[in-house]
Amino acid sequence: MKSSLRKLRGFALQRHEQRVDRHRDHSTAAKAADELLAAAQDMADMRNCYDNLLAVAAAIANSSYEFSEALQEMGTCLLKRVTPTKDGINDKVLLLLGKSQFELRKLVDSYRVHVLTTITTPSQSLLNELQTVEVWCCLCASLYSTHALFFMVLELSRSSLAHKSQSLSVTNILL
Repeated sequence: MKSSLRKLRGFALQRHEQRVDRHRDHSTAAKAADELLAAAQDMADMRNCYDNLLAVAAAIANSSYEFSEALQEMGTCLLKRVTPTKDGINDKVLLLLGKSQFELRKLVDSYRVHVLTTITTPSQSLLNELQTVEVWCCLCASLYSTHALFFMVLELSRSSLAHKSQSLSVTNILL
């Protein structure tokens, strides 16, 4: 009888230790899940930031292109007004204004190219990298859920086996 009670006490102690270990595992799993959620939120925030940055860069590039075209039209118009035979002050002013329009156009075009090379290209590259990370994150989440399901099934099978062994232990004690 004493040996049966010792077995029962040892079994109860073992079950208690398993519960404590399971609680520790759940707390670390909860921390990992919280970190994963925080990382996912950070990725979403970063994606929104870069999407907004790309939208602004596209607006700047489009506006500077239109401004550049307007400068070219204005410069062409001013240079057409200059008459080669007259040597007046108006013609010199128109010539200077026309040339300055073309110089401004070159500066605006270089600004547009600079915006494209410094903002658009790196942002698109970072967004592509973020997309890769998101794919990996989804893969990890699916693996995590698969492992969680596996451990849940394992836990259920262990608990059903434990109930069978408990019933056998109780019958042994009664005999």
